[in-house]
Amino acid sequence: MRVNEVMSQPAITCSRTTSLRIATWMLREHDIGFLLVVDELWNRTLMGVVTDRDMCLTGLGEEHDPTLTSVEDCMTTDVITCPPDTDARQVVSLMAEHRVRRIPVVDRDGNIRGVVGICDLIEHKAVPDSEICEVLSRIMKPRLAHAEAA
Repeated sequence: MRVNEVMSQPAITCSRTTSLRIATWMLREHDIGFLLVVDELWNRTLMGVVTDRDMCLTGLGEEHDPTLTSVEDCMTTDVITCPPDTDARQVVSLMAEHRVRRIPVVDRDGNIRGVVGICDLIEHKAVPDSEICEVLSRIMKPRLAHAEAA
């Protein structure tokens, strides 16, 4: 099964200048935990991602004003992505290797096409349950414990 058969669309995006307050509202409104960040909303080229955890620990945890702080201040720019024709098993391997639950799907030009998450793979039965359990076990282990086991 290919990623384009299971990915969530449309991907929810925000501009790099979006305030943490607005980004938090977007997460709540769409019932998600991660936003894809673009330079400008009319441009679908991926610049980075920001998670609810990023906003709490980096943005709000350092006592920044959520109205004046933008997602650019706490987003991740080194993003693991995949093209739409990627095999679901390859995506699971990427998730396990990089300890992520969601991967943006981008075309050759870097334009956002969707997002594939663990839930998408489970819902569509894209990979065997044993592989999902293995990747979840790896992702959910605290980083310190993961480093000690290596």
